[in-house]
Amino acid sequence: LTARPEGDEPAIGPMFAELDDDMKHFKTEPKHLQILDENGEPLKAKDEERRYFEGPWMHKFGYMPPHPSVYIRREIFERLGPYRTDYRISAVEPASCPSLTRGQFAYDFCDTGKITPLAKMYTLGSGFIPSANHAGGLRYHGMSPVLSQLYHDGYMEAVSVEQTDVFEAAELFARCEGLLPAPESSHAIRAAIDEAMKCKETGEEKTIVFGLTGTGYFDLVAYQKFNDGEMDDYIPTDEELAKYAETLPPQPEA
Repeated sequence: LTARPEGDEPAIGPMFAELDDDMKHFKTEPKHLQILDENGEPLKAKDEERRYFEGPWMHKFGYMPPHPSVYIRREIFERLGPYRTDYRISAVEPASCPSLTRGQFAYDFCDTGKITPLAKMYTLGSGFIPSANHAGGLRYHGMSPVLSQLYHDGYMEAVSVEQTDVFEAAELFARCEGLLPAPESSHAIRAAIDEAMKCKETGEEKTIVFGLTGTGYFDLVAYQKFNDGEMDDYIPTDEELAKYAETLPPQPEA
């Protein structure tokens, strides 16, 4: 499919097929499933509340997230106005747990116990243990399968930042805005400040939006350690990451 339906044109529907036992070939020809409205008419492309968007599928290697469809850009961006291409989406992660920026796009276990289905994601290996840091919600060895696919397909970029730089930005934000941000959110704040400073240097005008997902009132000990100079930065070496990458499960043939 090279062009997406518009307006009153019939929306793209799902397809389904039964797989052979080897899970590599179709046992039946793929068929379209048309979704109808209450009047028996196919749902239209503009019917964004009801039309089919995208769906998952299962195979012996576990859950496979939906591939970003031809609708993805409209869903995210055209709601904001005319279709544009001059945007950037940047994921920000800790340099101590760099799953997107230094991980592999591979099938891996979602848990350290290796009992969950495999998911294809950017991962450092399910056995990866990051150094102690204060962004507990960002210490996971892998990345969301959907975000991983978007990153792999070039819809977004990723950067990593060090812990002390994150808390420096968090403290600046708190002094300016009167709100103490959570360490996880402060990664986005760090990147937003860096982008703003680049614009200040170049004179470029840019709208910068970041996600503030929580407050840091349960993280006061971390802020205290930062101000007392007791916080450090540890970045895993290539040798360390290679050791964990060797533990990835066998990968399916391309």
